[in-house]
Amino acid sequence: MRWALQHWADGEILGTCGLFNWDQRWQKCFLGYELNPSAQRQGLMREALKKILTWGFARGQLHRVEALVHPDNQASLGLAAQLGFQVEGRLREVALWNETRHDMLQLGLLQPEWQP
Repeated sequence: MRWALQHWADGEILGTCGLFNWDQRWQKCFLGYELNPSAQRQGLMREALKKILTWGFARGQLHRVEALVHPDNQASLGLAAQLGFQVEGRLREVALWNETRHDMLQLGLLQPEWQP
């Protein structure tokens, strides 16, 4: 599931966020999000992710939500920490873009840890 964040005044799409790779048997999925630089540092994504995580844990019957974040992406790591995600480890050279391999940090949030 993917949702768009849209500016209320002019309809501009500011970013997207969502839950994907859903495993109903294990009651887990991944969280992904991206936001236009002009819309960053305004609390918009935090507000959207709080609603999505609340929905996922309550109505989606999730026990665990995972996220992969680049180690240099301090804004995303800070947002994930505010939401209660914990860094669980480093996945070495798991991502590939621009013909370069990148490490990613594995983050996790469990339902009992969720504080909406």
